[in-house]
Amino acid sequence: SFLKSAGGDPFIDLAPHDLDFICWCLNDEPLEIQGTASSSDPELAAENVVDTAMITIKFKKGCLCNIFMSRSSNYGYDQRCELFGTDGVISVENPKEDTCVSGTNTGFESSKLFHSFPQRFREAFESEMESFVDTVTKRTPWPVTEDDCVAAQEIAIAASASNALGAKVIYRRDSSESASKPKMPLQEAIISA
Repeated sequence: SFLKSAGGDPFIDLAPHDLDFICWCLNDEPLEIQGTASSSDPELAAENVVDTAMITIKFKKGCLCNIFMSRSSNYGYDQRCELFGTDGVISVENPKEDTCVSGTNTGFESSKLFHSFPQRFREAFESEMESFVDTVTKRTPWPVTEDDCVAAQEIAIAASASNALGAKVIYRRDSSESASKPKMPLQEAIISA
């Protein structure tokens, strides 16, 4: 009912945290962004609401990135990350309710994935609170800048615009400007097919 009444664009609702993380890991900015989305539910499709989306990003240094998002994962909240490079691979798997895995001649079975934010991100939330306290009490710089936040949202908007257009967009950003000013209005994001 939330999706039918509020829309819930997955590019805007789901992608910004992942986009911020990816840009941080790569220490790079996107060059080209392609977003595409659809609905797996006929009721949502009738309302023009999408619940499944994908973003493909080409970064300035040459890295390629795919992000898959869905609101309909019936086996739990699936949030994995894999980074492939010339020297190897890094995989971040989903946390599960427990670490027990049983195996028989019919295969392997494990517990369900964590479902909600407090279970999945407890340690991250604790770390954020510790950083906040340090920022307030010790004047330690906040680790995430306003520019980081604006950039993640701009990339998400570009992916949503790409989906609406059915074409890739070229991402342009002037990081010398103040982070308090929007750097990429929607019409500027929509550049090429």
